[in-house]
Amino acid sequence: MSTPKHRLQTTKIMKTKIFTIAILIFLSTISAFAQTTKPRFIHEPDLRKILPKFLNSQGFLDPQFAELTAKPSPYYSDFYGIQALANTTKEGIKRNFVPKFAEIAAEDEQTITLKFKNGWTGKFYPNSSLKTFGIEVKFDHVELSGDTWLELQKNLADFFNILKTAKLEKRYLIPNPHYKDEQIVAKQLAKKNQIQVRVATIAEMQNEKKSVLLYPEGVHGDVEAYQKLKTNVLDKEKFDWIAMEMLMPSQQKDLDIFINSVENSPEHLRTRKVLLEYFKDAWNGRKGPKTSAEENYYFKIVELMRAKKTRVIGVEKASAEYIFFRYGENKFGGAVRSLWWAQLLPKTGQGLIFGGSGHFTIPNAINFQDFQARLNPKMKMFSLEEIKIRKN
Repeated sequence: MSTPKHRLQTTKIMKTKIFTIAILIFLSTISAFAQTTKPRFIHEPDLRKILPKFLNSQGFLDPQFAELTAKPSPYYSDFYGIQALANTTKEGIKRNFVPKFAEIAAEDEQTITLKFKNGWTGKFYPNSSLKTFGIEVKFDHVELSGDTWLELQKNLADFFNILKTAKLEKRYLIPNPHYKDEQIVAKQLAKKNQIQVRVATIAEMQNEKKSVLLYPEGVHGDVEAYQKLKTNVLDKEKFDWIAMEMLMPSQQKDLDIFINSVENSPEHLRTRKVLLEYFKDAWNGRKGPKTSAEENYYFKIVELMRAKKTRVIGVEKASAEYIFFRYGENKFGGAVRSLWWAQLLPKTGQGLIFGGSGHFTIPNAINFQDFQARLNPKMKMFSLEEIKIRKN
């Protein structure tokens, strides 16, 4: 039986332990908070050294590489050999890979480079962002060695195998939220049946209650091509809606307000300012010189539609993360984006879809018109000129 003095000492010890644990929890919380709020290191890779590994002798993306990557992935993958990773630390990387799978080859304040047992190296960028084309993606990543895309793909496969063997896939890889859509695209790609679009006048198109005019843009930012679209189509004709690659579904609320608000009302001025801020850099200077936001012809299209009270629909659902780390500009990633366009298009009315020609003309792929025909077979599709599927 304990004495009062003994009970008092025990109570003091317990209070001291509880206090110590509380302090440790507080410090670990502060440490975690400091890690998450620490500014990310900005990694801007030299694309002049990276991209030539993926090009053929004609200077185009190697079709064999494009074919190899044309498959669904449950995780975000790589940006030309730079694999996307979940949030990491140098300490965790060492603990997970050294010495069982690799040895430390180099280390500095921002990065750690490991040499793996199969001979390739991986330069890890913890708490980092990848920035290129002026766009920053806040994903940690690892840059793998390899002189050709074949070597890079081989080394990536080895890295994935290591993660699987060590049961580290969920720890290091970022789930791809569009995996199911990619599976839909892969299934359609296997069929390889492409829809032919009827060439007709707008007057013929307007005889149909449900119709869409496909208007591919050959090169983004081509002022002469824009003037042709404006003069021959947008100035003359009236549509119920136009859908644009250059705008996103997340902008739809502001777009609707901008189109329908009273001139110079607070809603009009606010949404105009928001759109101008966007078009100041977005889709600006693609082919010709960069202009002011007001002179960015994509913004001028939206303003013209406001004057005509025609709804403008943003269909580019792809995020920068998807463009970078799921090859959004390759055949497969482009097909996924075309699926999203077709999913977001209205099911009724007479409209126009305006986007890059690559979404309409890729050979041995599923293009926008193929998805559109499957998702909304009652809506007739037209084009002013023949949409020619490219030969390569």
